[in-house]
Amino acid sequence: MMQTKNNQQLTLSSLPYSLGLTLLELLIVVSILSATALVAMNTLDGENEQLNFTITKQRINSIKKAAIGHAIQSSPGVIAVDGFVADMGRLPVSIEELTSKILDCDNDTVDEADADSNGVADICQWQYDTTSELWHGWNGPYLSTLADSDNELSFRDGWHNRGSAPDFGWYFNATDSNADSKKDQIALQSLAKDGIVNPAAPADYSALSYYEQDYPPTTSPTVTPTDEPNPIIISADHEVNINAWKFVFHLINPCNPDAVIPTTCTGVDLSPLDDIRVQLYYRQNGQIVDSSWPATDVLRDAEDDLSALFELTSEVVIDNVEQVVSYEYSSSDLFIPWGNISYVLVKESDGSLLSDPKINVPFPQQITLIPRTNLPEIHIYWRLE
Repeated sequence: MMQTKNNQQLTLSSLPYSLGLTLLELLIVVSILSATALVAMNTLDGENEQLNFTITKQRINSIKKAAIGHAIQSSPGVIAVDGFVADMGRLPVSIEELTSKILDCDNDTVDEADADSNGVADICQWQYDTTSELWHGWNGPYLSTLADSDNELSFRDGWHNRGSAPDFGWYFNATDSNADSKKDQIALQSLAKDGIVNPAAPADYSALSYYEQDYPPTTSPTVTPTDEPNPIIISADHEVNINAWKFVFHLINPCNPDAVIPTTCTGVDLSPLDDIRVQLYYRQNGQIVDSSWPATDVLRDAEDDLSALFELTSEVVIDNVEQVVSYEYSSSDLFIPWGNISYVLVKESDGSLLSDPKINVPFPQQITLIPRTNLPEIHIYWRLE
C-alpha cells in the first residue's frame, strides 16, 4: 500500500490501469522481437553465403597457384621456383596429387618401380640428378589440408561439400587440348551451396539462386548449364614455347704473339671443328628428360631435348676478328614445362660433350624459363685457338 501526498491510501486495485502487460501488448512485443530476429537471421545467412562463396574463390586460386607454382627473385641473379609443375614437369591430375605423396610419377596408371626391393612401390622421390644438376620429383605438399569433423584430411570448397579423395567434392578434370599426349589444361568447379551438379534444363538452372549455381560457370550457363566449365589453367600458364629461342655464338679468332707458337694477323682463318646441338635437361613426369644419342640426324632432329643443328664448321673466321652468328633452337613450335632447366653443347659427330676450355662458361648451364615472358638470349663466346 502506498501513501499519496494527502495521506490517501493507494492500492493497485484503485489504479485506472494495471502496471503489467496485457496479452495483446505481450503478443505485439513478441511479434516485434520475432521480426527483428528473422531479419537478423536472413542478414546473417546472406553474409554466410557470401563468405562461403568468397572462400570457394580463394581456394580455387590456391589450387591454381599450387599446381602452376611461382618464381621469386631469391637473391641477385638467382630465381627460386616452386609448385607442382616446376618440380614434376606436368600438371596434377587430381587435387590429391597436390596434398599427398604420389607413387605414379608419370601418371600412366602404373606405379613406379620398387627400386629398394621392399615389396612396396616407391613414391615419386625428390632427388638430385648429377648430369643436369637439377632436382626433380614430388616435393609437396603444395596445399595445406584441413581436418573434417571425422578427422579426414581434405581440401574442400567454401561450402564444405563432401567427397572422398582424390578431389574432395570438387569437379576436377585435367585434359589434353592439343592432342600431344600431355595434359595441358585444368577445369575446376565447386558444386556450390546445394552440393549437386547444375540441372540440365536451362529453365531449372535459371530458377537456382546465385549461390546454388556451380562455380565457375560454363561458357553459356543459361544455354548449356552442365557443360565443362572454362579451364582455370591453360598451356600458356605453365609451358614455354622454345621454338625461336636464340643462341648467339661469338666466334673469336685472336692474334696471340705470346703463344707458344705465335700467331700472326696475316691471313690465318679458323673455323670450329665441330657442328653442334644444344641438349636440354628439363623435368617431365617427375624425371629429367635425358634421351640416348639418336643414330641419325633425322632422329636427332625429332628429339625435343635436342636443338636444330648449328652448322658452325661452315663459319670461317678471319684472324683478329670476332664473328657473331645466331641460331634458333627449333623451326617449329615446341612447348616444355616452365622452371629451372639446364643445357650443354654436344658434338653432332658422336653426341659427346663439347668441353673446349676456350668457351666462356662451364656446362651444364642453368637458366629459368618463365611463362608469358621473353626467352633469355644465350650468348656463348668461343676462342678459336
